[in-house]
Amino acid sequence: MSKGQPIERINETIAPVVYGEAARPFYLPFYKRVQIPKSTLEQVPVIPTLVLEACGLKIITGAIMGSVLGAGMGLFFGALGDNSPIQVINGREVPQAPLREQIRAGFKGTASKTFGWAKSFAVLTALFGGVECLIEKYRAKHDVWNPVVSGCVVGGTLSAKGGPAAACIGCIGFAGFSLVVDKIMGQ
Repeated sequence: MSKGQPIERINETIAPVVYGEAARPFYLPFYKRVQIPKSTLEQVPVIPTLVLEACGLKIITGAIMGSVLGAGMGLFFGALGDNSPIQVINGREVPQAPLREQIRAGFKGTASKTFGWAKSFAVLTALFGGVECLIEKYRAKHDVWNPVVSGCVVGGTLSAKGGPAAACIGCIGFAGFSLVVDKIMGQ
C-alpha cells in the first residue's frame, strides 16, 4: 500500500479503498449481488436544458424576478407617496413631529409599500410562469396562445374575489395585455 491511498476497516483488517473495475462487488444482505451493467450507464442521456425547462424552476425564477421588480416599483412609488409634514385635524394645524420621527414614519411607509409590491409581483409572476409552463407542456407547442391563456387564467384567478364579472374582466384584460406584450417583444 502506498502513501496517500485512503483506507477503510473491513473485519478488523486494513485494505485500500478501490474504485471502478477493481472494486469489490456490493452484496445486499437479503439478496444476491447487485451490478449495474455498463451499457445502461452509457445509455442515460444527459439533457442540459432539462433543469431549465422544469416548471418548478420557472415558478421560482419568476417569483424571484417579480419580487425584485415589485420591490423596485414599491420603493419608487413609496418615495413618491404623500408624506405631507402639515397635518390638519378638525380645521386646526397640528404641530409637526420632530425630524427624526418624520423620517422614521416615511421610512416605515416606504418599506411597507415596497414589501407589498414585491409580494404582489412575486405571486403574479410565479402564477403566470407556472401556468404558462404547464399549458406549454400539455399542448407541446410554444406559440402565442400559451401566454394568452395563462394571462386569462391568472387574471381571472387574481380578480375572482370581486365576483364573476370582475373575473371575466381580469381574464380578458390580462390575456389582452399578454398578447400585446408578446406581439411587441416577439417570442
